[in-house]
Amino acid sequence: MKKVLLSLLIASPLSMLAQCTELFISEYCEGSGNNKAIEIYNPTANSINLSGYVLERYSNGSATISDQLVLSGTVAPYDVFVIVNGQTTSTPTSPACDTALQAKADQLDGVYPAPTYFNGNDALALT
Repeated sequence: MKKVLLSLLIASPLSMLAQCTELFISEYCEGSGNNKAIEIYNPTANSINLSGYVLERYSNGSATISDQLVLSGTVAPYDVFVIVNGQTTSTPTSPACDTALQAKADQLDGVYPAPTYFNGNDALALT
């Protein structure tokens, strides 16, 4: 009986993963200042055009959208698409995002306010 239960516990998550057919946020990077990034994963065998997708931020636990980014480009099968904060110059209150991080981007976010200006109490959604 224990072996059957263990097999079910292992097989269930694997079968759910195999059925995933939608893009999802797979990772986020919240570094110091504006060093922020979002990774979107394509779990399918087909390329997905991002023209119909939007990244939304709900600031400080708000129930309404604070800002959004219309995505562009394509995510290859079983690959990721990276969105990085696009601030390139520093101000007295807001440092620029590191150029090394920006170099890893598939798309840079816009100026403030924008989804990659998130912190720990902001919700992000891919719609």
